[in-house]
Amino acid sequence: MRRLPARAWAAGLILLGIAGLVAGLILSRHALTMPSYLAAWLFIEALPFGALPLVMVADLLAMEERSRPQALIFAAPLRRQLLLAPLAALLAIPMLLRVHPLFFHGEHLATPLARAWMAPAHYIIRVVIYLIVWTVMALFFALPPTPRHPRSRGLTVLGLLLHFVIGSFAAVDFAMAVEPKWSSGDFGLLFIASQSVVALSFAMLRQGRAWMPVTRQAMVLLGLVGCWMFLQYTQFLPIWSANMPAEAVWYLHRDADGGHTIEWIGFIGGFVLPLLILPLRRYGGIAAIAALLLIVQALGMLWLITPSFRAKFALLGIDITEFIGLLGIVIGISLILDEMRRPGRVRNG
Repeated sequence: MRRLPARAWAAGLILLGIAGLVAGLILSRHALTMPSYLAAWLFIEALPFGALPLVMVADLLAMEERSRPQALIFAAPLRRQLLLAPLAALLAIPMLLRVHPLFFHGEHLATPLARAWMAPAHYIIRVVIYLIVWTVMALFFALPPTPRHPRSRGLTVLGLLLHFVIGSFAAVDFAMAVEPKWSSGDFGLLFIASQSVVALSFAMLRQGRAWMPVTRQAMVLLGLVGCWMFLQYTQFLPIWSANMPAEAVWYLHRDADGGHTIEWIGFIGGFVLPLLILPLRRYGGIAAIAALLLIVQALGMLWLITPSFRAKFALLGIDITEFIGLLGIVIGISLILDEMRRPGRVRNG
């Protein structure tokens, strides 16, 4: 049987994505579509922006001559994901056009400073700055260092620090702001860890056995999963034990009905199974866990966003169509970018 060319797959996925977004508009009024769109966008933006800190850490390791070959091989697929950054930034435009129903600006906020911070104009300016800086950094680090053009250690460390600062602010503006009376000091790091789990899991599935040695990637993924679960616990424990209604309501919204099931799926599928299977270092198990982690993180994004608008978690048709829409477009474009790079690709680059 003749295999379909990559461009045919890409065109099909892009058309499927467009159909998914159109179906989303048909299924729901425009304002109610946006929480599902935001959750789906937070998942797909993690493909480039979650890869960014991993690439920067790999570049730092590559500065040690002994670690250079392995670090460059590890970073190569993640660099290709960085090229999706402009697309992820453009796909944020619909949210910027509908900031009010998403982020409860104005009278819902308690203090003048909070109202000024979340004023629509100020909010849009901040988000545009985040996306521009992130995109410029992603395109810069998409180019691999070479012996003739080595990467500056100071510049890489500065980029890593800037990413954590932007990621922490973006976590507040993209996700915490949907529940205006809730706050968490760990949320920024939790958001960044979740982004990197998505990015690395996707890269492992895309590359398959060709990305060697797969065991090293499995151990990095296991470390990220452990960090993600630890931050989930350290966020939950003080909020729940303090028994402050304004903060506990965030968990009450997400623990009702289907939300409780998602929590168990997150714990077992997002932590217990990776902890048991990834150390075995067998490719089939690693690929299955990478796919499972993508599903867990996608459900986690919906669990993170939508209960603030529904007072409970429920998986709706609109949620599925928005994920299909954005994933179809992003994966289709990524296939086109891979095809464009194929003739002139450079090993490890």
